[in-house]
Amino acid sequence: MPKLYSRRPKQHSPPDFLIILALLTLSATFLFAAPDNPTGLDSTDRDFKILIIDAQQGEPYESFRLAMLDELDRLGYILNDNLHIQYYSLGNQASLAQRIWQIEDCTAYNAVVLNGTIAAMAFIELFQRDTAAGLLPKKNGDQCHFFFGNQTDPISTGLIQAFYQAPYSQFTGVAYPVPPAERLRLIRQLLPEVRTIGLVYTSMPQSLDYNEHLRQALKEPDLADIQVIFREIPFVPGEFGYRRSIQLAWQHILELDPQVDAFLSPMDQMGIQEEYVRMVSNNAQSPLFGISKLEISEGWGSLMSSYTSTHEAGHLLAGMLHQFLQGEAFDQIYPGLPETKLCINPSVAERLGITIPPELLARAQDNSKDE
Repeated sequence: MPKLYSRRPKQHSPPDFLIILALLTLSATFLFAAPDNPTGLDSTDRDFKILIIDAQQGEPYESFRLAMLDELDRLGYILNDNLHIQYYSLGNQASLAQRIWQIEDCTAYNAVVLNGTIAAMAFIELFQRDTAAGLLPKKNGDQCHFFFGNQTDPISTGLIQAFYQAPYSQFTGVAYPVPPAERLRLIRQLLPEVRTIGLVYTSMPQSLDYNEHLRQALKEPDLADIQVIFREIPFVPGEFGYRRSIQLAWQHILELDPQVDAFLSPMDQMGIQEEYVRMVSNNAQSPLFGISKLEISEGWGSLMSSYTSTHEAGHLLAGMLHQFLQGEAFDQIYPGLPETKLCINPSVAERLGITIPPELLARAQDNSKDE
């Protein structure tokens, strides 16, 4: 079949280090709009302080953070009134977490929200290090309460021991990914003859963890006849490092396209980007199975996306924060997972000559009404 090649994208340098440092000084006052019609709590004389650390600006972190703040507003936590936010972005550079750890005292906040795998991994390491060294006495350490979101694998990274059970340490929250076996089974429902899948991923911790679970899923009897061809590219840190990653992924997409029946988006910062989805869709004949709703609803080019809603996850975490801020014991705030959702692009399916099974189409149509 003819190949749809495009010109190699222009290279972009990672953002200047000084720009990233400047991001650390941004106050939440400039990042969040004040509410118009606050509702929720009847009345309170209490003020609440939350420290928010994003792994990186942009998606999926922004939609999660804004959904969380919107739900907190609905529950009566009014920004710059009874709710005060301090916000930082790491630019996916874990080393910057050390600077924030030195600047901020986690005990001075009612809660610390860690938005993203790199943020969560960096802060659990700092917390455990200082606790073990006696730099964070137990009585003070117990006053630090961390809530994670957009975390790919909180069990293997040591944040929690299990979902829907009491947290064993000072970390709880909402995980991000769709289980790999579920993704593969959804692909097989749409493409029963699929045998070979290409996966180009960055060496980000969340991708490495997720891929291990994917390899385990491929051992299950009903999935054992599927082969995944993995191609790793270097993780490029910085707020816009994913652009360089996409450039590096380009040559692997061209190489793998004749060999595979489909591509799977990686569970990392590159895989969520519009630029990545369009690059694959414009350069490959094989369909792409993605990880976000936007790539279907906005027509970026994916055939199907199985995902967890960052909007729903943000609301879930806000509910957990509300429970805690209203006096629920931290060990009663159980970590959880949002529901897996599904979207399909009928026009891409038609172009590829793929018939969508009625049960998948009905599920996708139900999800199209969400958010």
